[in-house]
Amino acid sequence: MTDQEEPSPSDKRELLEAFDKVVDREREKAVERVSRPVQRRTHLMVVALCVLSWGALAYTWIGKPAWLFPTDPAANRTRAELETQLRFGLYLSRERVLDYWAEHRRLPATLADAGDVEPGVEYTITGDSSFVVSVMVGDTLLTLNESQPADDLLKPTGINPARAR
Repeated sequence: MTDQEEPSPSDKRELLEAFDKVVDREREKAVERVSRPVQRRTHLMVVALCVLSWGALAYTWIGKPAWLFPTDPAANRTRAELETQLRFGLYLSRERVLDYWAEHRRLPATLADAGDVEPGVEYTITGDSSFVVSVMVGDTLLTLNESQPADDLLKPTGINPARAR
């Protein structure tokens, strides 16, 4: 046994295959070790993004910031815009009462019976077929009756009564 015998070619092939398997396994382990931190970082970034998104959603839902949810537009109206709205509401209320009169041949008991009620408009029956609708604009009382032309009332608003109907 002092003489070493040379391994046969099949033994050499088996040894080379075993060596290749060991080298391949080591390479796979090295690749796994390198890719794991990347997967961990990606997972951590996804979790952080989700937490940040949920936090932003909770802030907008609960806090309702003014830059995202503007205040009531009615609060930002100028006096002229408010007056225009009230004048037009007065005109619409009168037209609804006149439509009710044409359909039922009597005046409605309340303004709500004639249809939608515009904010601030008051309705007063002054006779069997006469009425007045009125609204306060600042310290001025605007009135409109059944026979009064609406042109004078709506002229400051720029609304043409013929087109408004």
